[in-house]
Amino acid sequence: MTLTRTLLAGAVALGLAACQNQPAQPTADTAKPDAASADRFVADVNAQIKADYPALTAAQWLSVTYINNDSQLLAAKANEKFLGDLKANVDRAAQFNGVELKPETRRALDLLKLSTAMPAPKDPAKLAELTAIATKMEGMYGAGKYCRDGEKDGQCRDLIVLSDVLAKNRDYDAQLDAWNGWHKISKPMRGDYQRFA
Repeated sequence: MTLTRTLLAGAVALGLAACQNQPAQPTADTAKPDAASADRFVADVNAQIKADYPALTAAQWLSVTYINNDSQLLAAKANEKFLGDLKANVDRAAQFNGVELKPETRRALDLLKLSTAMPAPKDPAKLAELTAIATKMEGMYGAGKYCRDGEKDGQCRDLIVLSDVLAKNRDYDAQLDAWNGWHKISKPMRGDYQRFA
């Protein structure tokens, strides 16, 4: 057996082993869609989201608490998986359009279709790029600091301090400075945001 075949066989074996530990993916019934199959589909989607949600939120928390390339990579990959699964489930839910369903089942399917402000592209490479850019911009936003002329890094203010100025300081000039300063921080995000949008 050649090295390539050995590596391929090992990869397939690992892939199959990994699949056994994953929650079951919601599936569309092969028979004509009806209310009972819609109820099962909603239950499967809920079970999948419940199983995946802790890893997604842990990765997101990590990336906004410890802003670095490693934490952002983990969050981007978790978001990529979540959005890919969501898109697949939204596509599967379309089979129940026009089927008479219980109100709670119809509501669940409608909410599924509306559940993201960042719909996943069909192209996996574009999905990976989308989640990487979104995570990067979130990190840039969270780590950004506004330094006035002559201020050193320790004197610069982050979003929390600037938000506090806007919320509590009644001095017009201080508020204007905080507002303008924070908006200067977003300038390096412009190219990423244009690509994101």
